[in-house]
Amino acid sequence: MAETLQIERITLRFGGLTILDEVSLAVRAGELLALIGPNGAGKTSILNCISGIYRISEGRIRFNGQDIAGLAPHRVAQLGIARTFQHAELFPEMSVLDNILVGRHAALRSHPLAEALFLPGVRREEIRNREVVEEILDFVELERYRHKAVGSLPFGIQKLVGFARALAYQPQVLLLDEPCAGLNREDREDLARHIMRIQHEKRLPMIWVEHDMQMVADLADRLYVLDHGQVLAQGEPAKVLNDPKVIEAYIGHSKPAQASTAIDREHQIQTGLLHAAGEAVRSGRPPAEVAAIVDQLASYNRAHFASEELLMRLYRYPELELHAVDHQRMMDELDDIVATCRAGDEPRTLQLTNELEDFLLQHIATRDGRFAQYLAHHDA
Repeated sequence: MAETLQIERITLRFGGLTILDEVSLAVRAGELLALIGPNGAGKTSILNCISGIYRISEGRIRFNGQDIAGLAPHRVAQLGIARTFQHAELFPEMSVLDNILVGRHAALRSHPLAEALFLPGVRREEIRNREVVEEILDFVELERYRHKAVGSLPFGIQKLVGFARALAYQPQVLLLDEPCAGLNREDREDLARHIMRIQHEKRLPMIWVEHDMQMVADLADRLYVLDHGQVLAQGEPAKVLNDPKVIEAYIGHSKPAQASTAIDREHQIQTGLLHAAGEAVRSGRPPAEVAAIVDQLASYNRAHFASEELLMRLYRYPELELHAVDHQRMMDELDDIVATCRAGDEPRTLQLTNELEDFLLQHIATRDGRFAQYLAHHDA
């Protein structure tokens, strides 16, 4: 199968710090290629190198046979490579329609003078671009939001608008940088459905950075695992996610007793951060400070849940799915805490924080306790 985009032994350095060390990978036509790895492994840096935001120190990046390393971001986009960002990076006061139209900017072919005079060619160009955007609105099911200001929409819809904007240029390769970060389970399922449609209906190759191991296992064709800027493993999801080296990169240890100790330390950090959020609310700290603590906890939880679920896969833990449901519930409730905090509803924020702390302690004592016993049995 032809390879649309190839990365050949790229190295990225900032001063004396090596971010990527001779990384090679390739995405094929119609393939969904996932990049996973611990925080700081270099996943987003790869997307930044491809899209021209970072300039590599060594190596080559080939797109349809052309070396694109060193090209400016707008030139990379014009060649047909689009991307999303961890944060949607939208224009909050503009409508959904106008935000997606921004994604057509690199495709504009009219001259500024002709635009000022609104010549017939400009009108034809505007109609053509509008037709593309209308097709994208329909494809991602955003028609009912077309004229609403993006800043007034729920976070999940905003992430979908960013996704639609990347599609608007009709790219040949799509780079997805944690598109599911911060989404609840329902929004994640919607986004997964759109990703599958893109793959099967448009045959668009995608490179996808993701922390949700369940989505990666279900959707990706191949995985590359990064650790400290190097490729640790690659291949089919089932094989890679059960590789002890991959588990060790996430957990720190793949031996059951050592892994249990590491998980216990992570639980202490989780409960400490959640308690700190509750104390911040009780002491009347500004909502922005409370939200910052909760955001920190959410980021930590994503990494913890990903590593814990990988360990469960390695040891074929039978209650993995039930465990994952609890994890998602916690992430959803963290979103609710942030929303009520930013709305200035202090009593409700404190109530939700206390309820989540109780649920987390219950989860650690029951589900995590049973998993610890399961690991001890394997260690015996």
